[in-house]
Amino acid sequence: AFYNTPVTPAIVEQFLRQAPDLVAQARQRWSAPLVAGGVEAKVAAAVSATAYRSGSIVVWSIKGGDGKTTVAVNLACLLAYVARKKVLLVDANMNGGNVVIHLNLPPGNCTIANLAADALRSPQGLEPAMIKRRAMPVDRSIDPRTNRTESNLDVIFGITHIEQASDDGLNGETGLRFMTEVLRQARDLYDFVVVDLGSNTEIGPHRGALAAADSVLFLCSSDKQSLHWNRDTVARLTDPRENALRKDKFKLVVNRYHPADRVDLKDVADYLQMPVVATIFEDTSRAVTVGINEGRPFVLDHMRPNNDPTVEQTLQGMLRVSEEVFPPMGQIIAARGGKKAGLLGGLIKRK
Repeated sequence: AFYNTPVTPAIVEQFLRQAPDLVAQARQRWSAPLVAGGVEAKVAAAVSATAYRSGSIVVWSIKGGDGKTTVAVNLACLLAYVARKKVLLVDANMNGGNVVIHLNLPPGNCTIANLAADALRSPQGLEPAMIKRRAMPVDRSIDPRTNRTESNLDVIFGITHIEQASDDGLNGETGLRFMTEVLRQARDLYDFVVVDLGSNTEIGPHRGALAAADSVLFLCSSDKQSLHWNRDTVARLTDPRENALRKDKFKLVVNRYHPADRVDLKDVADYLQMPVVATIFEDTSRAVTVGINEGRPFVLDHMRPNNDPTVEQTLQGMLRVSEEVFPPMGQIIAARGGKKAGLLGGLIKRK
C-alpha cells in the first residue's frame, strides 16, 4: 500500500482501517514452501506433486514408553510440512491422549470422544462431515504467518478424561466399528491418516484401528521388556488359528535405540522375526524431550543445518520412518544428504 506524505492523522486513520485487510492479503500471497536450506525448491515441489498415497498408518506398541506419540506426531509433521501432503493425526489412545501435550493446543471439542458421540447420535452413523467438523486445523499454530484456506495438518485429539474410554460410542464392539469407519472415511478426505494408538489390544478402538489400518508402525525399544511383550502380542495378533491380522502390515521400528543398551539390531530382528525398517537413536541431547515439554514437535526445529551429531542421528531415524511410509521422501533425504542441508531452515520459528 502507498500513503502520501506528510503523515497526517487522517493518513494514520486510513492505514488503521486498511491494515487488517493488507495483512490478510499478504498471508494469502505468501506461498513459499516450508522447505529451505540446501534442498532445492524443485526437489520439494517434485515430492509434493507425487500422487503416491499410503492411506492409514497406526503407530503402536504393547509397552508404554516406547515413544508411540512422539513418533506419530513427528511423522505427521514431516508428511504435512516437508512432503506437503494433507494429513489427519488421530489420537486414539484410550489409555489417555497425549497429542495435546506434544502440540500444546487446547483440544476444545475436537476430540475423538466428541466424534464418537456425533456418530452415536446420528441415525446414519459416522459421516465425513463429522470428521471434518471435529478435526482441528493446526497450521496457524505451527507457523502463525500462514493463512491457507485448508490446513496441511488437522488433528483429532484424544480423550481428555480416562473415563471417556467407557463412553457408549467408544466402548467394546461399538468402539471397534467406530474406529474402523473413522479410518475408512478419513482415507477419502486426506492423503495420510496417522493414528497414535494405545497399547491394550483388547480395547475396541485399538482393535478396530489395528485391523483397519493399511500399515502398523510397530515400535520397540532396546529394552528386553519391550521386546518380550511385543513379540508375544504380535504372535498372538497374527496367529492364523484366530481371526488374525496380516503380519506383513507390521513394520518394525526400533525407537530410542542406544548401543550402550547392549542389544544388537540384528538380534532384535531375529527375536521378533521381522526386519527392522528404521532405527531412531536415543537423543542424548534431550532435544526430543524439550520439544515435548515445550509443545513443539522435534522435527520442526531441527530440520536445519549444523545439528548436534546426536540430534542429527535421531532426526535421520525419523526421516527414515517417513520414507517407509511415503517413499518419495527419499528424494529429500538424498538432497539433504551429507551437506547437512536444512529442510525447514530458519523459516519455522519458535513462537
